[in-house]
Amino acid sequence: MSGFAVVCHLDGRPASAAQLDPLLDAAAWRGPDGRHVHVDGAIAFGFLALHTTAEAVTERQPIVEGGGARVLVFDGRLDDRETLRRELRVSGPDVGDAALVLLAHRAWGDDAAARLLGDFAYVLWDRDRRRLFCVRDVFGFRPFHYWSDGRTFIAASEVAQILAHPDVPRALNEGVIGEHLACKLVSADETLFRGVLRLRAAHSLVVEGSNIGTRAYWRADPARQVRHRDDEEYAEHFRVLFRDAVRDRLRCHRTVMSELSGGLDSSWVVGMAATLQREGQTACPGFETASMVFPGWDCDETPFIESVLGHWGLTGHRTPAEAAVPSLLRHLAGRHLDFPPYPNGIGFRSVMRLARDRGTRVMLTGAGGDDWFWGSYDHLACADLLRQGRPLAFSKALLTAEDPPLRAAMKVARYLVGRRMTGLRRRNVWRSIPDWVDPAFARRIDLGDRLSARPAEWDPQSAVRSQVHATGMSPWGYHGTEIMERLGAECGVERRHPLFDRRLVEFALAIPEEQRHRGSARRRIERRAARPFLPALVADRDDKANFAPPFRHALAACVDMVRPARRLRSVQLGWVKPEALERAYGRATAGERTAESDAMAWPVWMTFGVEFWLGAVRGATGGSGGVASRDVVASGE
Repeated sequence: MSGFAVVCHLDGRPASAAQLDPLLDAAAWRGPDGRHVHVDGAIAFGFLALHTTAEAVTERQPIVEGGGARVLVFDGRLDDRETLRRELRVSGPDVGDAALVLLAHRAWGDDAAARLLGDFAYVLWDRDRRRLFCVRDVFGFRPFHYWSDGRTFIAASEVAQILAHPDVPRALNEGVIGEHLACKLVSADETLFRGVLRLRAAHSLVVEGSNIGTRAYWRADPARQVRHRDDEEYAEHFRVLFRDAVRDRLRCHRTVMSELSGGLDSSWVVGMAATLQREGQTACPGFETASMVFPGWDCDETPFIESVLGHWGLTGHRTPAEAAVPSLLRHLAGRHLDFPPYPNGIGFRSVMRLARDRGTRVMLTGAGGDDWFWGSYDHLACADLLRQGRPLAFSKALLTAEDPPLRAAMKVARYLVGRRMTGLRRRNVWRSIPDWVDPAFARRIDLGDRLSARPAEWDPQSAVRSQVHATGMSPWGYHGTEIMERLGAECGVERRHPLFDRRLVEFALAIPEEQRHRGSARRRIERRAARPFLPALVADRDDKANFAPPFRHALAACVDMVRPARRLRSVQLGWVKPEALERAYGRATAGERTAESDAMAWPVWMTFGVEFWLGAVRGATGGSGGVASRDVVASGE
């Protein structure tokens, strides 16, 4: 993952390379292959290079065209390059991805963004028009943050880079903090710092003078439908798209590794990559796997990992998952000034370090299968049937739902009523807020209104399709993606996600729900499509690893923070009720694991994550001068 920083003085003041130094220093690990700066009058560009393709090795950024008439910084990777080259009529020696982006904008203007496939974030400066055009990829796999006070506009990869500029205040955003404490993230563009924003996935941003505006440049078409004669035709269509998605992500000048957990998704990625490697269809010189293991814990999947490696005769590497101990979490929160990794995700840091030590720059993942192919809730499918005026089909669906029929019917009723009654929805949201979130704080930031805000349904005709779309494009996705991207960036490793390929996602949103979920069977189409690439042990799995143990272990390691809980900064600031948090902590950690303790572990952890972040912010602002006073942290003042 490369990085960038841009400082633009909207009032015409001259910019300087020195202004970029603290911003680039704040994410220096993103630039193992070079650090470059370009300054033109009131604007300065900085780029931190990480080369993950052969074309990137010879491409120097920022790209300056026409003596500075156009300047581009581009963090990313383009897929389906051959199609793009044909459309742009590019011949002769190959060019880098950033150069192709410039050519695309020359040909199609702002519409170029929608025609680019891949993971990317970029800033394009047009000097003649005094205009900045910024883009973030469709699923937000490349980070993009920005801030402006009307006189200065700053864009960068990480929040910590924005905050490194002396003009940017470190005012905490209590509204988003409340979302974290309630374990219900709904903000797509806000961050934990007031005024520091993220550019939404699939959005562009234009800066002209003091005017700053964003718009969506891509939206999946809810009217599109993919219909085939039988299950096998659906599966074959899926395989063709998946093959292209994996092949595009194997473009690298070094050996590529793939995360292998032993689950369906990662195992299929490995199987397809191994197939392409044997067929000579890849652009990388080698392919290996990396797995984190949890010896002695029930989330360890070593038998499934071994079955995949044996099936393909692959070189596999294993590493124990790194533990989420307080010292490491404080370090990561302090380095990035952002929410730390989750206990079930921080283990991937050991996988990234393993990849780095072996000289690998690219890691494939199995992320996305659950998002797009798991299937919707039964009550939503029932609600769709009822709205379509199909009572017999509705009755049959109730009888075959995973919940007992009466409970399923009650969920249908709650959904249909809540969809229309904002007041009822708001009351239900208030009831779901954990009792350790201080009610006075929640009222002050209007947390109920914030959490009950309901975006327009992607497909007004189908609750099922809208729910699948919302799952894949949720604010939780931004949150998790940015955390995992940072873990990779620290190790100089780019994580690539075949199951989040845009072509594949558009297909997923267009297939009938029964291809995902029928009766008790879930991910039907993926299982059928992947079966030729999997050993029987994995192909026949109907379970998933439970990652509650890492959460319990991490919470137990934090016992000194919560006893007594009144010492927590979030308590001192009036956000959290200490007695209620202590009770919840006890239920999540005491005694043997239960369904209740597993369910409690994640919400309780959110408070600890906020606490680690608060400590980092306080330290970064000079001890007690950080968040001690209300006027620093209030979101509405």
